Amino acid sequence: MSTYVRLDGPLTRELKKGEMVIDFPTFTEELQVEVAKLAPGKKRTAINLLSVSLAAIIKKYEPTFDYSRIPHGNYIGREFDTVEEFSSIICEILRQYCPNIFRSAMDKKIKNRPIGINVIYYNGPFSYTDVFDRNGLQSISEDQIDDVLELKRSRVISAFKKSI
Repeated sequence: MSTYVRLDGPLTRELKKGEMVIDFPTFTEELQVEVAKLAPGKKRTAINLLSVSLAAIIKKYEPTFDYSRIPHGNYIGREFDTVEEFSSIICEILRQYCPNIFRSAMDKKIKNRPIGINVIYYNGPFSYTDVFDRNGLQSISEDQIDDVLELKRSRVISAFKKSI
């Protein structure tokens, strides 16, 4: 059974085989393309930038949500210097008008994780850990990680010995 560990901050050690990190969604990967295309020098929110960015994210994670109902006017003209700052503006909008998108993005990452991942480190709010529970992952503490990884490895070795 796969497990997850909720972190209180960024992971401070190297990942071992069978481990991965899922951070709370900020959608920076999706937004980098849009910012480079639509706001190369201005670095100020505009109707087109907001519309295209929100549409790209919502279509990917919440395709049934009608993103045209989000009032963009409240967010036009806000300045940002980096994609991360623009991401915080987009996340602010999504938290208010489409809050389930964060769970959908995490759900997609969990379901599309590589084969062989036994431990997932989650860096984000506790209130979103129900996504892991719904996907059948068990919560463990950080001091139990080595035991879980050793147990998985010993099961594989014993199954291999039985097949010989």
